[in-house]
Amino acid sequence: MRAGGNPEKKNQAKEKLVMSGIGFGIIVLALISPELIDKVGSQMGFGFSDCVKPF
Repeated sequence: MRAGGNPEKKNQAKEKLVMSGIGFGIIVLALISPELIDKVGSQMGFGFSDCVKPF
């Protein structure tokens, strides 16, 4: 919004927005993946101990 038509500033802002979205996705995946692995693993016969589960 503050680029004032400057394409370099627009590209930098776009890059920062994409990188922050990727970072947020990695954090969400890090929180969700142990639960998914535990559910799939319990059906296959293995799983995590209680101290490893994040929630």
